[in-house]
Amino acid sequence: MSLVESEQPPENCPVCQLTEQRDREEDARELSSGVAWHGMNYHIHDFVMIKAEQGPCHIGHIVRIRFRTKSGPIVTVNLMGRISTLTTRPQNVNKDEVN
Repeated sequence: MSLVESEQPPENCPVCQLTEQRDREEDARELSSGVAWHGMNYHIHDFVMIKAEQGPCHIGHIVRIRFRTKSGPIVTVNLMGRISTLTTRPQNVNKDEVN
């Protein structure tokens, strides 16, 4: 808001400023130790939630971030499993019934 208040019309439109900010956040940008995308900072070794087509989101562990392509960064993620999906397990290991 301070930027909007410091400008003169027509450059002081708050809706235009928010739209420009949202457009900047859409593009991934390189950080010293990760990537900024959609207003969030992601780093190697972070855990992330990944949208699933059905059911709860997937949980992933970021293991690599590369910026070698013109189309944006390449983020390599190891998907984590859920205890509730285990089918074979030792008899002495309990299944998590919360999920």
